[in-house]
Amino acid sequence: GLQLAEHWQDVGEDYRRGRIYLPQEDLRRFGVAEAELDRRRATSAVQALMAFEVERARGLLDRGVPLVASLRGRARVLVAGYVAGGRAALDAVERSGHEVLGDPPRATKAARAGALLRTLRDAR
Repeated sequence: GLQLAEHWQDVGEDYRRGRIYLPQEDLRRFGVAEAELDRRRATSAVQALMAFEVERARGLLDRGVPLVASLRGRARVLVAGYVAGGRAALDAVERSGHEVLGDPPRATKAARAGALLRTLRDAR
């Protein structure tokens, strides 16, 4: 989930470097041509695709919360940090309106800290 969240922030940047991490079946399902990823602004189809991908990645991250709950000490905080970092990245993509083709949306330090606290709370 964390790896996907990081990819979803960088869709446009990755495309310009010759990389596409979006599943081809999802591009087809949402009617997104690869050339649309070369724009500075996302089309409504790209935004819908990214909303879908964000929710998929969020589900993967949320499934990591029971693992956090099973750990203690440093390991608990570290794994919670991975989950929280992904959650904060996905929140940033959502706040941008799923606008991932221009400047990549990034979570602030405060947003990441808040996500960590929420993840630790969820893991009780």
